[in-house]
Amino acid sequence: MGTDPLSTAPPPAAHPAPAPGIVRVLMVCTANQCRSAMAAVIAQRATQALGLPIVTESAGTLAVEGAEATAKAVKAARSVGLDLSGHRSRPLTPTLLERADLTLTMEPFQARKAILELGGSRSRVWPLLEMASVCRLIRPLHGGETFDDWLERAVAAKGPPDPTDRMYTVSDPTGRSTKLHRATIAELTDAIEGIVGSLRAAAG
Repeated sequence: MGTDPLSTAPPPAAHPAPAPGIVRVLMVCTANQCRSAMAAVIAQRATQALGLPIVTESAGTLAVEGAEATAKAVKAARSVGLDLSGHRSRPLTPTLLERADLTLTMEPFQARKAILELGGSRSRVWPLLEMASVCRLIRPLHGGETFDDWLERAVAAKGPPDPTDRMYTVSDPTGRSTKLHRATIAELTDAIEGIVGSLRAAAG
């Protein structure tokens, strides 16, 4: 019988109490110059439109400090009214993971890296598409329920991991056409709006 690699992960640091009413979401890809950068601004627009107390940041598992978003990511984001001109990349660190209430990765391997190598909490680090899938199954956050209550229900509804990693992967459009970047934005928008919709009661 095989050993679950996540069972060997180092114990995560104690999760700090967030600022009152604020939920911190961290978007993660590899270089933090395309997918996670686009995901962060998509989430910011969606949460601001609903008045949700959610702060969104981004980072990359192999990112260098201070690189701009790719030109095609900037162009594709601009085409849907989003601004990445001021984005600068940063590497994923244990501190960022500890600060985040929820970390959403573009691919499952990034979630595993965050948990196994950087001490991320297994319950708080998810592939973005997996979280979006679970949000279609569970009751949205409702009055009297905390974010942690909602997250506990999400964890309970989580299915077995996809052994191929394909199901929950947002394909990387870096180096490919602007059209593909726009398709990635559409995929991210659909997933993020589903997650944000499940958290709407946080505005109350």
